[in-house]
Amino acid sequence: MNRARITENLPPAVATWLADAGPELWDAVARELCVRLGRQLLGLEGWNRPARARFLATCPSPALRAILPGLPVRQWGANTVAGPLCAHFELFGAQDDVRRRLGNLPKSDRAA
Repeated sequence: MNRARITENLPPAVATWLADAGPELWDAVARELCVRLGRQLLGLEGWNRPARARFLATCPSPALRAILPGLPVRQWGANTVAGPLCAHFELFGAQDDVRRRLGNLPKSDRAA
């Protein structure tokens, strides 16, 4: 797990609070972060190049700015975003859980 990449995507107060946390809490926070960032990606029209460019220009998340250019230019699903997010955070072994959690989102949460 890459704690530096995780903390740069968290509010500063949360990152400070996590400094002394154990590995189980870090794992839980990292998985939740992947799900939340995945929700943002699933709300995009990823196959639309202008929408992708607008998102990259305004996105505050270093993780999303890093992985978005490598995603395919087509419609995305939980399978498309879970792997790159987990790989970015070096959260090995979490992809199935993140994909499952993203796949269980109500449609209203996907089309935000």
